[in-house]
Amino acid sequence: MIKKLLPVLLGLILAGGGFFAYTTFFAGGPPPDLPAVAQTKARDLAVADKKTRLQDKVDGPIVSLGDPFVVNLSDPGLASFVKTDVSIRVDIGTPMEVAGAEGAKGTAALEEKVEVRNIVIDVLNSHSGAELTTQEGREVVKKEIIKAINAPKSSTPKTIALEVYFVNFAVQAIPGA
Repeated sequence: MIKKLLPVLLGLILAGGGFFAYTTFFAGGPPPDLPAVAQTKARDLAVADKKTRLQDKVDGPIVSLGDPFVVNLSDPGLASFVKTDVSIRVDIGTPMEVAGAEGAKGTAALEEKVEVRNIVIDVLNSHSGAELTTQEGREVVKKEIIKAINAPKSSTPKTIALEVYFVNFAVQAIPGA
């Protein structure tokens, strides 16, 4: 009985091993993830990497966020606005892209520049003109911007802000508003 069963078992084992080898090495491995699953995995990896980099905080370049910000403030009746240029110091691992054509020299920009600009606008918009006219108020805003950018589940999974700089800063009250 065992002599008759042994060739069948060996055949099944060899067939299973051959199928495994074919699907693993010759057929290109497992099927690719669906785009939504791949995006989720990539975002999870970026969040995990960001948490590690937040512990290290290795100084990187200071990067301008581009055009000046002109933002309505939270005063009643939108009675004031702020105009400012913002630059941020990022960690060394924050991905950058070079502006211009291939091989051309250009200023480096954040990969997540649009998302960072959106965070800056939201934070500035949540404050009043009176708050932003004081040094203490501006320091609070800087800390809020850093905290919002560095939040693990923020819209900026790759960017780590270490410092915020207001290059120019003016608060304007709208007369008669």
